[in-house]
Amino acid sequence: MILDVRSPAEVARGALPGAVSIPLEQLRERLEELDPDIPTVVYCEVGIRAHAAVRILRQNGFARVENLKGGYRQAYSRLAS
Repeated sequence: MILDVRSPAEVARGALPGAVSIPLEQLRERLEELDPDIPTVVYCEVGIRAHAAVRILRQNGFARVENLKGGYRQAYSRLAS
């Protein structure tokens, strides 16, 4: 699973294909929407909020979760080239 923890306004400007959008501020309240058994990659714009999200997920039983290094900006620049 790919989890986007950016704001709705950021997501409206573009997102990675197939990503699930849950803003970081809502993550704790919406954990039941996610499956802790599925490997998960978390991203935000540059990586700071994703780092916080990874910590939240790991504290709640998500063992296979990683931060997308460089966030959406870096991933998008790779996709665009």
